[in-house]
Amino acid sequence: MSRWRHWAYAFPAGELDTLWRVLDRVPVVFGPDLEWTLTDKLVVSVADGNAAAYLHLAFGGLRPESASGLPVLDDNEVLIALDDRSECERLLSENCPSEATWFTIVVVSARTDAALRAFDAAYVSVTGLPGAATDAP
Repeated sequence: MSRWRHWAYAFPAGELDTLWRVLDRVPVVFGPDLEWTLTDKLVVSVADGNAAAYLHLAFGGLRPESASGLPVLDDNEVLIALDDRSECERLLSENCPSEATWFTIVVVSARTDAALRAFDAAYVSVTGLPGAATDAP
């Protein structure tokens, strides 16, 4: 890869220490080939399928894709704007109560495949979640 490419990674909302732990595990040699940016997007993961369907309708149902074109989010996960969190929480409590977990979206940019693989490996190791640049088995 000779140009910058970008992938979205989910981190627990309000817990940037997880991002720092991931970055600490990426070998220094890849530093010049990696950049990261906090976004104004959140993912809410809800326990109830009906609540997820309701939120998809209420917030546009954006479905980002992985590097191979497969959906990144599960059916019970909804991408929303950061500014919409209060409204989303209100809609959940008033219309379809469901347990919800929130994630902040960080866009990671890599100039080389090796740098991306290094970040991906660190992310999987720290979070236990599948990497965004590769599809889960």
